[in-house]
Amino acid sequence: RTEAALRSAPASEFAGRRQMGDAVLVIGTYDGHVLAFAVHGDKEAGSMLAPILGIKAHQGSVRSVCASGRYAVSASSDETMSVFDLVKVVDLGQLYTDSVGNSVVAMHGGSHLVSGSDGGRVAIFRSSDWEQLTSMAAHPAGVVDIAIHPSGRLALSVGKEAQLYTWNLMRAKCVLKRPLSRPATAVRWSPSGTGCAVLSGNDVLVLDLTSDQVASTFAHSERVLAFDYLSDSLLVSGGEDKGLRLWDLSSAEGAPPLCVHADAHGSRIKAIVRLGEGLIASASTDGSLKLWRVEEQAFVQIDGIELGARITCLGANTEGLPYKRRAVASGEAPRAAKTPSKVAAAAAGKGAKPKKKASLPAPTEDATPKSVAGGKRKAIASDREVVASDRKVPSAGKGVLKGSGKKKKQ
Repeated sequence: RTEAALRSAPASEFAGRRQMGDAVLVIGTYDGHVLAFAVHGDKEAGSMLAPILGIKAHQGSVRSVCASGRYAVSASSDETMSVFDLVKVVDLGQLYTDSVGNSVVAMHGGSHLVSGSDGGRVAIFRSSDWEQLTSMAAHPAGVVDIAIHPSGRLALSVGKEAQLYTWNLMRAKCVLKRPLSRPATAVRWSPSGTGCAVLSGNDVLVLDLTSDQVASTFAHSERVLAFDYLSDSLLVSGGEDKGLRLWDLSSAEGAPPLCVHADAHGSRIKAIVRLGEGLIASASTDGSLKLWRVEEQAFVQIDGIELGARITCLGANTEGLPYKRRAVASGEAPRAAKTPSKVAAAAAGKGAKPKKKASLPAPTEDATPKSVAGGKRKAIASDREVVASDRKVPSAGKGVLKGSGKKKKQ
């Protein structure tokens, strides 16, 4: 059903336009699918959603997705992380960490990936060769969510215990621990990076970074499952009550929301992401994805699609992809990501054909990623600890999956 919905998404009207769109939206589903759409800021040619990627990437449900630069990454309950190149539309393979279970992933600038695990560790990878640079002990009970500062130098994380960690990513060190009244399930930076907020139960708590105190509390009658900043002064939330709420951060304590869009979805709202100025996307467990523009303190639906699968998470790259690719021809289905080649699997010492199969017809161009420094081809590691491989992978024209090799000295 997911593949049928992706095939039916109109894309021919985007021929001759900037196919990459103004933003990129990545979707994870309960049955392990990862989908990607280019989002266009206007609707002059029809649908705003142009399909880029559709693949059955995991055996378990997708718990978190992120996108930055040309890459998208998904983390699943099957303890793997899949990496995708959205420009070439290829599956680059899977990453493994030295901890148990991957719960959340976040990316910045397309250069580095930060992941959190159920084992309570935070790992940092670089995207040039997908080597794990470091792994840090974090939340003892497990990492729940991570948010990277717009500058890329700081990050916030929340775990199953009632604490908010602040990380210095330049030094790979936790520099501050803030106690919370109760455990949080999500954390977000404001677009400018001057503020942050956490989601805890039925409340969204806006924090004052200068005093480490709660500046505002936005209470809901039912459990809140998702929220995000619309701007530095506005915030959008949604959850079990199926509605969207717009909050003014400058309002007094206990003030009602600026507007409420009741029954925005037919089921609970599972994820909300900001796509641009006044533009957000919301997803529900009933498989509906909707785009909203906030105009005159009201939610106006400008596009949407029924995916036919239970959506579990959303991720967005508000800067769009860095390169253009060919426009999708009329009636042509979006290309699926390439599955890794047997050559790369044999080079990793596996020798067996990878089990993962793309749901849609595979492309034919070379999918082997190149290191930024020197153009050296390297494989993504498959051991429990991700390391870089020094051996060259033959250019079989099919892609790279799991490399191996001993960990380089730092």
